[in-house]
Amino acid sequence: MKLFQQLLVAPAALGLLSPIAATANEVNLDKVTSEDLSAGQFADYETSTKIKAKVTFNVGALNTDHDLVPAANTDTAGMGNRLTSGYVTKLDVNTSFTGEDRLYSRIKAGDMAGTPWENTAYGTHLSAAHNSTDAVAVDKLWYEFPVGQFKAWFGPRIEGYYMLASAPSIYKAVLKSHALGGNGAVYGSSTSPGFGAAWTQPTENRSDFRWALSSNYHARSGNNSTVGLLTNDPAAKWLSKLEYGSPRMQVSIAYAKNICATDTTCYDWAGYNSTSVAGVTTGDSNAIGLRAYWKPEEIGIIPSVQVGLDKTDVNNTETGTEVQTTTAWMTGLTWKDAFIDGNRLAAAVASPTIASDIRGGGDDGAKNGLTWEVYYDYKLNDGVTLTPAIFGAQNRVDGNANGHDDYFGGLIQTTFKF
Repeated sequence: MKLFQQLLVAPAALGLLSPIAATANEVNLDKVTSEDLSAGQFADYETSTKIKAKVTFNVGALNTDHDLVPAANTDTAGMGNRLTSGYVTKLDVNTSFTGEDRLYSRIKAGDMAGTPWENTAYGTHLSAAHNSTDAVAVDKLWYEFPVGQFKAWFGPRIEGYYMLASAPSIYKAVLKSHALGGNGAVYGSSTSPGFGAAWTQPTENRSDFRWALSSNYHARSGNNSTVGLLTNDPAAKWLSKLEYGSPRMQVSIAYAKNICATDTTCYDWAGYNSTSVAGVTTGDSNAIGLRAYWKPEEIGIIPSVQVGLDKTDVNNTETGTEVQTTTAWMTGLTWKDAFIDGNRLAAAVASPTIASDIRGGGDDGAKNGLTWEVYYDYKLNDGVTLTPAIFGAQNRVDGNANGHDDYFGGLIQTTFKF
């Protein structure tokens, strides 16, 4: 109960902070009361704040060949083959000062740290998961505003794919590795200090085809005074995306420069790595991502389609057996209003990132690796959705030197929105 109260009070305080600060020279803050607020004490200030909440419960299990975490971790060893549950609570706080800008804050808490639902190396990380042990934390924080025909972002806690003219994928994923048309070398990201801008061609009608161009930068060590921004950060990324299309269909090409200091594993793709070469040491890498989606004009038996393809060239600094090129692909299908209006049926299949070219010869034992998912969103009402899902992988490397494994999982996810 205390946790829930904290989550409610924190964003409310954030929402009141700006208008109070703006009138601080006129009002004695020690004497401001709830009656002053309800009476419109700050009514002439144009700031508006909206809060949205989302709570997710997950109950599910995995059938795996090996445990999903190293046995040395006695607190979480053996997380496979057991029924587990978890939760995530998220509050989105949106504040506008001009009606065209937005200060975005996301506050999260959850208990999925150390569970299969937060395991990126094995590929069982859920899109709804949060790496936390019940702690309330600011998960995202940035400011966005227009500059002529451009939209700009900057903030201390942001990811590259948030700073785009539009999302690269329309597929709503249960497994995070299926998000963004394939969450790998190009769009894979980490919450960090960053900035970016996007331009969208003006059109008379929102449904018209148009061009858009986005470019952004973020660095995991941007808040570290010994590393900083715009340096040879061991975990930084430049991401640019050129797109053409409409809300119904789009094609795009993206380029990502993954900046990795010497003798440092490039974090943006290593977490989803499916290669048989462990502990790859790299310099920078250059990744190209192709994405396309299409929605039928009328909802029916024909689904919406999302496809993605990534290729990465790695500038290794070592000799011997090293990864030179990686590839990955993803296809997702979505049927809106499936069986019942408002519900959704969806399925995806993908190849995890694999080593398609290895210096010194050799072969990636996971070349035939696949991941997949099938789920159904059943809306109990406008605020509650029940999502049964099954998912699995074949010939997947788990990142813990356990070899190439298969796994099968299932869960029921309950989502509350208010």
